[in-house]
Amino acid sequence: MNEFFRLIGEIVRDFSWRRISSLFLLLLFILAGLAIFESYTDSFRLGRIERAVGILERIEALEGSESLRLNDELADSYDSLVSSLTEVVLQTGDSRAWSPTILKILFAATPWGLLMIPFLVQWRRKGDASARSAFLGTLVVSVPFIVAGALIPLSTHRWINYGVYPWGAWLLIMAILLVFSKARGK
Repeated sequence: MNEFFRLIGEIVRDFSWRRISSLFLLLLFILAGLAIFESYTDSFRLGRIERAVGILERIEALEGSESLRLNDELADSYDSLVSSLTEVVLQTGDSRAWSPTILKILFAATPWGLLMIPFLVQWRRKGDASARSAFLGTLVVSVPFIVAGALIPLSTHRWINYGVYPWGAWLLIMAILLVFSKARGK
């Protein structure tokens, strides 16, 4: 934990455009990786649907089969296969347990929550008043960004809602704070 505080202090104390450029370059690489992942995800989804169509065609051929109606074991296997296939194609199950709005709120709150953890620990363990102020200040600043994250329309590329906006907004605010703190000489 001390290493984390030392790193944050070093970034604020020894601010340079080279460091902020490196941070933005790292963010750019992460976003490029997410874009590549998203493009492959669509390809995998299409492949899964094509395989499901092939299986459905074979199942439909089995439905007319006399042996399927006469053999209970085959009928049970058929019903199980149909329900499994329906679940895969419709992506039911755990994937619909969280609404998109709740997910957008959770992902928008994540960077701010991670930033607040050290302040909360410092405040609760040592009773540090400046850590308390930092925690409450971060909480107040984070609320508009979390609300905005919840209100942003769901993109077809969900990684924008769940990755780019939360971390991009957080990094932008941190960069602005670093520039202003450097300009004020703090």
